Amino acid sequence: GGSGVREEEEEIIKGSGSDTEYLTGESETSETPKSGDLEDDSLASAQKHLREGNPEAALTLLEAPSEGATGGETSNQVEKLTGQAQAQAALGQLTEAAHSLVQAAKLQNVDVDRCEEDRVTELEMERGGVAGTSAGSVIAAAECMRDAAKCKDQGDRAFRKRQYGVAVSQYQRAALLVPLCAPLQCNLAAALATSDKGGGGVAEALEAADRALVAQRTYAKARLRRADCLLELGRTSEAANEYTTLYQMFPNDEDIKRKLDRCEDC
Repeated sequence: GGSGVREEEEEIIKGSGSDTEYLTGESETSETPKSGDLEDDSLASAQKHLREGNPEAALTLLEAPSEGATGGETSNQVEKLTGQAQAQAALGQLTEAAHSLVQAAKLQNVDVDRCEEDRVTELEMERGGVAGTSAGSVIAAAECMRDAAKCKDQGDRAFRKRQYGVAVSQYQRAALLVPLCAPLQCNLAAALATSDKGGGGVAEALEAADRALVAQRTYAKARLRRADCLLELGRTSEAANEYTTLYQMFPNDEDIKRKLDRCEDC
């Protein structure tokens, strides 16, 4: 087959799967906006991108250097770092997300080492993601990111060894901690579909692929997983729609073309 999103069974997705770049325009105003207003606009735009499954665009906004930041703008910097962590997590950059959260905690003069020694409550740990910008929530989220990264790594190793049941278990543990992580959910979909061909695992794999696309709607590998699951489940019309979208993105991918033709023949 051609290039594109085709991959060998044991190959694990490690990074983001973006295939689209987004341009963020600047609104016209009659007056030069103040630095604080720009910060607020940037944060609002980034959160909108995250809600729409656009973590790449959000990260671009949030990583841009702040102009004239002062101590009085610490709360904005904390919000930027926590938002940055959300975007990094969605793209599968879990270690980087944990680092961003630790930086946010330090901006609030938190003794990070002591907090990590005390650990956080089980309730906070199970909540996953970034629940807020308070010091406790930020440290809890950082712990979630680290633990999820460890589980994902263990799942990746198990998948390569074709230990699909172990891989599913590790990915599910990671997903409980950080649900909105596109590569993690995509790997979970692959492990579920491979471990139980034609059974309930395929339906669960479809749900995982859907969650991956919620986190990052341009993730082509997740869309391919979704299409394959739909085809396996006999939902050929829906599968054809997904393969058509993928074929428009990757017109030289022979495997996608074969699957699209198979759908149209049904």
